[in-house]
Amino acid sequence: MNNTALYYVKLIVGDPEALAPFYAEVLGMKEIRRIDEPTHKNPHLEIYMSAGATAQLVLMQYLNRPTPAPGEARVAFTVKSVDDAVAAALAGGGTTVLAAETLEQYNFRWATIADPEGHMIELMQFGL
Repeated sequence: MNNTALYYVKLIVGDPEALAPFYAEVLGMKEIRRIDEPTHKNPHLEIYMSAGATAQLVLMQYLNRPTPAPGEARVAFTVKSVDDAVAAALAGGGTTVLAAETLEQYNFRWATIADPEGHMIELMQFGL
């Protein structure tokens, strides 16, 4: 028996406070935990977000380091409607990286967007 499960994906960002509303509006995520450690040996702020049972997205900022360039990770979310999620992303200050397309042979529609800081997010809609 395998006891391994994905716990979270962590993005190192420049401003987690500014990005949290984007993920809430576009993907329906809610903040579930916050770790604010300004006096830690590696001062940081982490905002844990989730849209469901266990998988989490963590928006983390190191307070004493430069923010890495976007592209350090690719995060993918399943959504009910790729087109609705893309529209919400654009309304929330995001951009379209790859326009939505349907791959009928794989029974899904997908698009790639970027959040307001430029972190790429894949949006997947299965079971067309």
